[in-house]
Amino acid sequence: MTLTDPVEVTWQELQVDGAPLRAFGETLRRDGVVMLRDCPLQRKTPPAVLYEVVEQLFRLPLERLLSFEVADPKNEGGYVRSGPWRESLLPEGWHIVSETRPPVRPGRPASVWPSELPRLRSVLLPYHAQLTAAADTILSAIVRLYARPADYLQRLRTGAEDVMRLLHYEARPGEEPQAFPGHTDLSLITLFPSATSPGLEREVQPGIWQALDVPEDGLLIGTGGALGVLTDGDLRPLHHRVRQLSTSGVAKRYSVSMFVNPRPDIKVTLLRESSGGVGDEADQRAQTFEAWFQERVRRAQQQDGAC
Repeated sequence: MTLTDPVEVTWQELQVDGAPLRAFGETLRRDGVVMLRDCPLQRKTPPAVLYEVVEQLFRLPLERLLSFEVADPKNEGGYVRSGPWRESLLPEGWHIVSETRPPVRPGRPASVWPSELPRLRSVLLPYHAQLTAAADTILSAIVRLYARPADYLQRLRTGAEDVMRLLHYEARPGEEPQAFPGHTDLSLITLFPSATSPGLEREVQPGIWQALDVPEDGLLIGTGGALGVLTDGDLRPLHHRVRQLSTSGVAKRYSVSMFVNPRPDIKVTLLRESSGGVGDEADQRAQTFEAWFQERVRRAQQQDGAC
């Protein structure tokens, strides 16, 4: 079969109705992924600046990184240790969350920053805000495809729910190669800026994977499970992975992704209805996004445990 690169749309085209916006919607329905070009945030924070501080972060001693380990990766920022999952070794990571998040644990803020890297916060916190702003524009385009008000999804989120994930893959002699097995995300959408090396892939047919190379001025948009629920399955979540470094030909890889989420109290089932609205009394018993999210995490853990 012939594999084609993701359809591209520019930042300007995304903000006006017309043929490019319709093509954007058709591509999301078919592929679950679109390449956004000329996004302003990539000029504000070029990849070279971004990955300089990311590399400095993961150069810290492991003992120091572990002192920032997260207890709740969805609601707390900090270090996420490497570990096995689905017959692969996941890379180590770091989550960035809004500083407006309430603490998950007493005495520890939700957002933490190593004191020996003062530049880390000054680069990553604005970048988190820039990705959140980009997400609002993208979500506005998506809801216009369904003849909803441009701010429909923005009313279901504040931006403080978004989680930015930094990942560090490294091929170490004598250790199992690191990878991220095939999966779908539970977010509304996931944003993928360019990484330091190739490796991201999408499954186009069962067992057939296509490389997704993001240029420096690009921002890859992938659909998530929550958006699939909100559109009653019209938009299916992107099934993607990061292949092993041993097969990509590089020894080290850094990447960033942004999980764009609704508020945890939003009732997911309610939003499936094309004519309903928030607060519809007939759907008061619908699951909240947080309950839906945690239920799917439990299902995934049970499936992994049965393998």
